Amino acid sequence: RAEVFLKSNNKQKDVIEEYSKLQKGRVDIDQFLSEYNFDYLVLEETDYIYDQYLSKKDNKNYQYVMEEKRENSGKNDTMYLYKRSD
Repeated sequence: RAEVFLKSNNKQKDVIEEYSKLQKGRVDIDQFLSEYNFDYLVLEETDYIYDQYLSKKDNKNYQYVMEEKRENSGKNDTMYLYKRSD
């Protein structure tokens, strides 16, 4: 739910802007994930965080759950689901 990540809605901070910086490699991935403590991550292969942090399917902080291949505007891509490790 992207709308909860806008400062105008959550009244705290603009997480969308920070996420955008993360996708460009300008924010430390470990720090970002530690700060927000997400239970789940849903990522595409083209996401910076997937490519740099989770592409091996196993990670000390997030465990690979599943993937789904989909066709999007004639382009095949894959979505990956990860769950925070307990």
